[in-house]
Amino acid sequence: MPKQTRTLGPKVTSWIEKYLVYGDHSDFSGQQFLLRDWQKSLLNEMFVVDENGLLIKRRALILTGKGNGKSELTSAICNFFFLSGYHKSPLVVLGAGNLDQAGILFNTCKAQISQGPLKSFVRMTDRKIVMGDGSPGELRRVASSRDQLDGIRPTFVALDEIATFITPAQERSRLVLTNGLAKRSNTFELNISTPGGSETDLMGRMISYAEDVAKGNIEDETFYHKFYRADPKLDLTNPDELKTAIQQANPGADDFWPSDNLIRRYKEIPEHEFRRYHLGQIAKSTDAWLPPGIWQDLEKHSGIEEGADIILGFDGSYNNDSTCLVACTLEEIPRIEVVGLWEKSYHDENWIVPRDEVSAKVRQTFEKYNVLELSADPPGWHKALDEWQDEFPGKIVFYETNFRKRMIRATSKFYTAVVNKDIMHDGNPDLERHLDNCYLKETVTGAYITKEKKSSPRKIDLAVGSVIAYDRATARRDNESDEVGDFGFISI
Repeated sequence: MPKQTRTLGPKVTSWIEKYLVYGDHSDFSGQQFLLRDWQKSLLNEMFVVDENGLLIKRRALILTGKGNGKSELTSAICNFFFLSGYHKSPLVVLGAGNLDQAGILFNTCKAQISQGPLKSFVRMTDRKIVMGDGSPGELRRVASSRDQLDGIRPTFVALDEIATFITPAQERSRLVLTNGLAKRSNTFELNISTPGGSETDLMGRMISYAEDVAKGNIEDETFYHKFYRADPKLDLTNPDELKTAIQQANPGADDFWPSDNLIRRYKEIPEHEFRRYHLGQIAKSTDAWLPPGIWQDLEKHSGIEEGADIILGFDGSYNNDSTCLVACTLEEIPRIEVVGLWEKSYHDENWIVPRDEVSAKVRQTFEKYNVLELSADPPGWHKALDEWQDEFPGKIVFYETNFRKRMIRATSKFYTAVVNKDIMHDGNPDLERHLDNCYLKETVTGAYITKEKKSSPRKIDLAVGSVIAYDRATARRDNESDEVGDFGFISI
């Protein structure tokens, strides 16, 4: 029988509203802490317990824009797990990437207690709060880049602004803290931040993990995430859609502060910064390739029919990235379709591409469609390509993506087709994700797509495969030259 569950949320809500007040950095400073409906829902979802009263979720990642009271809410949750009696001998640790940030959360905790009915029950110093009667229990602030944390055994850890955890020392400190949680029972790790950082840092990897959990690629009932984001398809130049975006990403809008404040802010700062700080959209530099929402707005098709003339784009790897197969038709408005994707998750160090499975998919695709050409980026796949050439003579072409002139031209061609809506796709979410991960690398001869950083775990292989397939399909359709000197092709 399934486990019977309930939520600790109403108990947390009731305790906070009874014993805490808003801190010093709030327009409501000193007033009774009253949780909003969205905050109550968050607590209900996050603090689900089993029939024994034990927390089911043990880790959480919450992303929200500035100005939505995340520090106040996080501090209130920390105070609950410190003073409510939920844990025996509680040790609540507030962590951040630097002393100043750790101090913001800690000082908010102090203010919520010292101005409310619990002030006589605790003693406070610059770095910790302890029980006034000397009984076991402590709330402590640490700065991950400085404090010695080995041996610490917390019951609750709150990590504020994890987008700032970018150095090896900061990452190690976070690891030590979370390892310490494993030494106590019924513990919890709360990570909260404004979006930022890069794909390779702590927050980027946690976002990737959350996406895998949401897709069902990873089963982890102990992990909870909540991202307050605006729909990327909304047109921010339209006043009504801008306001809608603000309200979607900011649950505190028109409550803690008026939406008009952010409407004015939109005109004052760069758009990519506004999207990060106020729309919950992970910041990309101005080098990001496709404009937000443009791919989603293209017309979708229901699938390429059997027997259709197609070009296959193949981007292969061995174990550090992903391997993909993308089809493209030769029609006036070509149709892109993902045929196969074999992708490594960042946490699986032993993963390698299932080459036999890839080869089987290639053969199935040649049987299903009239494949005019399989155009492949070949590193690490020469043997397989030779074998495919023996099976499908004259159909295999090396497409050297390292030939920059070739990729610059292909990148520009694909971008123009997207902007002019001269391409259709099958709505594959993995392709959308890979396209969204693409950045432009500027050179003296033009720009081509690449990862944000070479070591980034965010994949772009489906984007590369699509560019290859589209480039070769339109070249065939329009009788363009395929000489090596012009395009970087080698027939085998």
